[in-house]
Amino acid sequence: MTRTVLLVQLLICGCAGSSGELTATQAAIDIYTEKPECAYERLGSVDSSAPASRRIALKRVLGRAESRGATGIIISDESSGRDVAQNHNYSIHAIAIRCVE
Repeated sequence: MTRTVLLVQLLICGCAGSSGELTATQAAIDIYTEKPECAYERLGSVDSSAPASRRIALKRVLGRAESRGATGIIISDESSGRDVAQNHNYSIHAIAIRCVE
């Protein structure tokens, strides 16, 4: 259920385009906002921030998870704000996981 909602959000926010397009491997990574039902091993933190763009921050997180061989990420925190120069910034903090069923 959580994964479905996030996938719909990704489609709505437009994770497509030259800078936000996901690779096939990145698109296959499950996105969770709470612990998944599968048994899993933690592969480490995958964090990113991007100016004014959730989709670019998410693509970077998924790219880092992909490089660790993850089958999913658990998003632990998302935030947006402005830096000293008043530029909008979006951050995503997640844990890369691999389900071991």
